[in-house]
Amino acid sequence: MVVVSLNSGSVLRKSRNNHILRIRVFNESTYYTEGDRGHLVFQTQFENIVVNTCYGHHHPLNWLLYSLNGAEIIFNPLATIGKLSESLCPIEARNATIANHCFTCVINWVGTEIYPNQFTSGDGS
Repeated sequence: MVVVSLNSGSVLRKSRNNHILRIRVFNESTYYTEGDRGHLVFQTQFENIVVNTCYGHHHPLNWLLYSLNGAEIIFNPLATIGKLSESLCPIEARNATIANHCFTCVINWVGTEIYPNQFTSGDGS
């Protein structure tokens, strides 16, 4: 879920992911519900913004629909792992900027996390 708050601290709007990852241990459908409101754009006093959450960055039409709905800046917070995925994120964001005539900002998590496995699921594997 995305919650966009204004600089006053009040909540502007909420939305949910348009795409939910459903593969192996990354089955987000066990803890997220797909959005049913389309590609929402949030109008602030500064710009029209969007939060294209996590897995949505792999879908070019996702970026396009946000742009067609008036987005000027598309933020893409995500938690990605692995060399292939980490290298794709900046490329996908640059392509979205060029193709859709808007600004993009991809944010991966900050800090260091150490786990015994690359991804730890609920059963510890």
